[in-house]
Amino acid sequence: MDSGSHRKLRLGRRRFAANCVNMSVALLGWWMGSLLLPAYARASGTEGSEEESRVTFGLVSIVVPQDYEIVITLKQPDASIGYLQRNDGFRVDFALGMVGLDEADEPEARVVAWTLSGEGRLGQIKARLLIENDGKMRFDGSADMAKFASRFDDEADVGILLAILRSVGPPCSGCRRPVVEDVD
Repeated sequence: MDSGSHRKLRLGRRRFAANCVNMSVALLGWWMGSLLLPAYARASGTEGSEEESRVTFGLVSIVVPQDYEIVITLKQPDASIGYLQRNDGFRVDFALGMVGLDEADEPEARVVAWTLSGEGRLGQIKARLLIENDGKMRFDGSADMAKFASRFDDEADVGILLAILRSVGPPCSGCRRPVVEDVD
């Protein structure tokens, strides 16, 4: 082998090793999330009282954590767009139902902290956490006919975001329905 072939082989090994590390980090994150999330959800009140906190938005339902206000900015028979907001200002934007969902905007400068994918109640779940240049975190997640996004500072909120994402399910007749007030 000539020196060029050796160099290509070394570069190929480095790329392979880097891909293995990235895959290991993603798998470790998903595995830890699957172990820790149920316990976190029980502790935060998003599980256990699921019947009381599950809300149906037309074609899908989600578990809304306690102490969150539901604000609907667009309501159609087959779609709801709005946000969930906690009293401290933490906000989770959502689009639920038959809504044309574009890919999330790519921030100019960011670091992808992790990406996750797995099976949910209605199909494939995908999520990612970005660290933006200003130090804020950005969460983007989707599950079948649901999309969530949030920009925040406190990494403890990641557990709440994952719990909401994993709660996406079919509509239920006994669930609460959001109150939609006309805003002029």
